[in-house]
Amino acid sequence: MRELDELYLEKFVDLRLKLKSSAQKEGLAAKSLVGALSVSVPFGESEAFSSERAGEVASKIVEQSGITFRQVKRTVEHIDLTLRCYRDQPIDLPLLTYVAFSRVAIDAEGRFRFDESVLPRAALSHEIAASLLSSREKSPVSIADEERAARSCIEFVRDNCHELIELPEDRYNLDPPMNNRKYYDWYKVLAGLGPTYISSHEKMLNGSHQLLE
Repeated sequence: MRELDELYLEKFVDLRLKLKSSAQKEGLAAKSLVGALSVSVPFGESEAFSSERAGEVASKIVEQSGITFRQVKRTVEHIDLTLRCYRDQPIDLPLLTYVAFSRVAIDAEGRFRFDESVLPRAALSHEIAASLLSSREKSPVSIADEERAARSCIEFVRDNCHELIELPEDRYNLDPPMNNRKYYDWYKVLAGLGPTYISSHEKMLNGSHQLLE
């Protein structure tokens, strides 16, 4: 009887390992496919914007979401077509990958559930940026309130999207400051990128999607 129990348990364990291995293999395949893509105008020069980093993002999403390889292949084709259609525009490939896969890696409730620590700068939405800037621009009750609001802006950029600070100046949609002054780094990110950073990548994906239909 014990021998039969052990055989049954061994079969059960083997099945679990095979399932886990399958998810890992699909993740590795996604990493390889996305990592082979190239961007004509990278959003930035650091490793954070590289094809390799985009591949890592794709791999994590695929492993955790359990989407099929057909969905992976279709999504990568969509990303590749977007890169070809918008060669003259700066593209953050890891972000584009994140947004593209977020549209297919959804649960039964239609939600994209994923550990955002894999790509923290994906938190730089128009709503978040506007909220942080608004809290600082309101007439402060005290100097302490003003400093607290500014600290929230600084900490958000530092903790989520510090790699967006050292970008070419034309990435920031800001008029030149007056009197030869300089913008704070966190302000350039929140005010110069916040309103369009994610939405611009969504629009590019939407535009290329029409060609796939």
